[in-house]
Amino acid sequence: MLDIRLNNGQRISQIAVVSEAYVLEFFKQFGEYETTKFAEFVDEFEDNSVYFAETAIFPHATEASIKFTKTKSKNSIMWIYGIKLYLTELINEPKTLSTEIFNPEIIRNFLTKFSFNNEGNNTTNDVQSCYMNILNTSKNKSVQKSNGEEVAQSTIENTVLNNVDIMTYIDKKFKDVEARLMKEINEMEQRTNEKLDTILRQLESQYNVK
Repeated sequence: MLDIRLNNGQRISQIAVVSEAYVLEFFKQFGEYETTKFAEFVDEFEDNSVYFAETAIFPHATEASIKFTKTKSKNSIMWIYGIKLYLTELINEPKTLSTEIFNPEIIRNFLTKFSFNNEGNNTTNDVQSCYMNILNTSKNKSVQKSNGEEVAQSTIENTVLNNVDIMTYIDKKFKDVEARLMKEINEMEQRTNEKLDTILRQLESQYNVK
């Protein structure tokens, strides 16, 4: 069970999850059951499955929990590739009214870093293809209508800026992953070449002895 709590006054309006789990249960405030989702298959590479699931939290809450009920992982380790939270934010809330005006497109991305410990188990193309499929699957939701035109216009502008920041962040993550992969591939090739050179020298030595 993964618990999420906000202490900054914002609330969770929607959750998107990318993981190896294909059945997930979502809970909201005080552990109240929200829904069960059968995740959408996105991609698979090197025996790692990738599934995408998302759900709306209503009423919006400062707490949420995710239970990864079923997973394709064959061992005790399960990958959580990323969690995206859609957060609301109070805007000039009147003291006499409980109506909240918020922007549900404020997103905080939590992407776990890949750890490539096994030589030759992952390639740059696999990772890039997997993440592009995730991005294509996860669609941005439309901006909720507000009571005034000025508030709506401000919300749209903030959404555009947030989307630009998100894409910049994800592009940077792609480049970091690619750099790590290329470094490991180059190191592996270097070690392989050294082993081959050693074998050739030994063969030449044995041949010269004969």
